[in-house]
This record gives sequence, C-alpha cells and structure tokens, in this order.
Amino acid sequence: MRARSAHINLAQFVSALFFACCSQIATAAESSFYSQCHKLLPVANEFARECQQRARSFSRTFYPGGGTRGEVESYSTYFRPLDAPSHFVLGCVLDFKHKINFAGLYYTAQPLDMSHFDEYKIVFVSPDDAVGLEIEGVQNTLVPVRQFVTDIVPPRLTGRPKNCEEHIVETTKEAVATGYERIRQLADNKFEVCHGIGGDNYCARHEYSFFVEKHQAPVVYIFDLDSLFFIDGNGAFIAKEKFYSSSCRWKKDSTSVINVIHEMCARPNQSTEEK
Repeated sequence: MRARSAHINLAQFVSALFFACCSQIATAAESSFYSQCHKLLPVANEFARECQQRARSFSRTFYPGGGTRGEVESYSTYFRPLDAPSHFVLGCVLDFKHKINFAGLYYTAQPLDMSHFDEYKIVFVSPDDAVGLEIEGVQNTLVPVRQFVTDIVPPRLTGRPKNCEEHIVETTKEAVATGYERIRQLADNKFEVCHGIGGDNYCARHEYSFFVEKHQAPVVYIFDLDSLFFIDGNGAFIAKEKFYSSSCRWKKDSTSVINVIHEMCARPNQSTEEK
C-alpha cells in the first residue's frame, strides 16, 4: 500500500512538473501582442467607462473629393497609461455622440506607455479609428489592430477578429493560415499574399521592407487596402516596398492611417528571418 502511494505521488509530481515546464514554455513563446491582449482584455469594460470620462475631443473639416463643401468630423480619443512602454497600447475612439467607435489595442512603432497622453497634440482621428499624435515634434500614427468586444463595448466591424482570438493569417513552419486573407514569407523580402476561400483564390507575390523589429513572430494584423503593410506579434512593421518607396518622396505627413508607412522612412531596414 505504501509503495503504491509513493508511486502515485511520484506520478503526480512528474505530471505537475511537466505541466509547469510546458506552461513556462508557452508563456515564453507568447508574443508581446497576445501577452498584452490577455493582460488588458479583463479591464475592457472599466477602460470603456474611463474613456467616456477622459477622452479628448478633436474636430476637423473634411472636403470630400477635394471639393469646396466641407464636412465637419468630430471624434474623441483616449489612451490609458501602461506600466511599461509597448508597441501595443490600450486606446479608444468615440464618435460625435460620445459613443464608443473602437476600444482595444493600437499599434505604435515607437513603444509608448501613454503616461503623457494629455500632453500630446492630437493631429488627426480618422473615420477608421486611426489616431495621429505629435510627440516631441514628431507625428506618430497609432493603428487600431484588435477590437475588444464586451457587453458594453460594441463590435466595430463584424466578422473581424476580436478580443484575444488567435487569428492565423501567416503560414509559418508551425501553423497554416486559413482565413480569407493569408500571407506566406518566401525567400528574402518577398511575400505571397492570397485572398479567397476554397478553390476561389487569388495570389500574388510582392516585395516588402521590414522595420522596427526583426520579423520573428507571426503576423497579427494585415492592412486591408492592397495589403500595404503587416504588423507581427512582437511589433515588426512590414511595408510593401513599392508603396514605401513612393511614400518616402512625400514632403509632409498625411492625416490618415497609411501615414504610418511614411514614418518608416527615417528608420533603418531590419534583417529578416524566413518563417
């Protein structure tokens, strides 16, 4: 009986040790995007209420089609201070009725903790919830990369990934992308970009440039418009080479989300690692 008890205890110990070991490996392998998401999602409702109380307003006049008749766009935005700088920060945008348009994770090429958000000049808030902030005289575009959806935070776009869902868009050695829009890194700086489901697929190959970090984590966000840029789970920014080259000839920043590509012109290319 005593020998059997010792055998059971040994088995339990080995099982617990294996679980702890595997848990540590999984935690260590988790990208900064998912680590931040799992940390901040539980406070989404609290943040939504905080946003409606502390958001700063911003308005601009928009001229559709470059015409002379202007339309006023009014939004409010807020970013919560974090305990450490990160590429992925918690932010929100409210519409002109002060209702939540978007609440969730934003990407910033320059890691920020947003403790000085109230001091930053708001350069723009776009209809797609991107935000431009001037920080120390430099424009920084914040890209909304993952919406939080709760009982008080409505979905911004249905059918898009929400909360901390694992949305596989990049085929790597460890996983095969299955979504409508999929990418796969080829040799050097080329990516194959595919759209479609089942037998109805369209694929093309393009050259991309790499910035901010080395591309070592799977991509978590693809900008829909012509796949102009990707963002991976550790903050690497991957821009379509042709558009990046032309944007570097712009003489000033623009007030839209694609300005984030223009901001890469002052940054060095990062070496790549085949996925």
